[in-house]
Amino acid sequence: MKVAVTAWGSNLCGPVHPHFELAPGCVLLHIESGQTEYRETPRSGGSESDAGQAAAERIVDWGVDVLFTGDCGPAALRALEAAGVRVYTALAGPILLVLARWQFRGARARWVSMAPGESTSRPAETAR
Repeated sequence: MKVAVTAWGSNLCGPVHPHFELAPGCVLLHIESGQTEYRETPRSGGSESDAGQAAAERIVDWGVDVLFTGDCGPAALRALEAAGVRVYTALAGPILLVLARWQFRGARARWVSMAPGESTSRPAETAR
């Protein structure tokens, strides 16, 4: 299984990027081996919908099974879900903590927002 987290850079202690379509890259975690890697996601020109579609295609091409991000636009979300990628949104905080919580709680976890000033629980999986 391969997991991707939108990221500002390759640092696992860095924050989750808040927007899937705008993220400069993703940290990939290979669950079986425990290895991580960083892949850049250059933005394509055009509309936000085009950027979302292009970003979704890269995630699918990389063989990602699960994506964690702050937010995901509707075009990208539809493309990812159609390809069988599970998408978890409304996440913030350090990448390492997001991955640790997911591994500890499993795929049916409920996440606690780690954004400053927020303390509400929300379901991890998008309801769109």
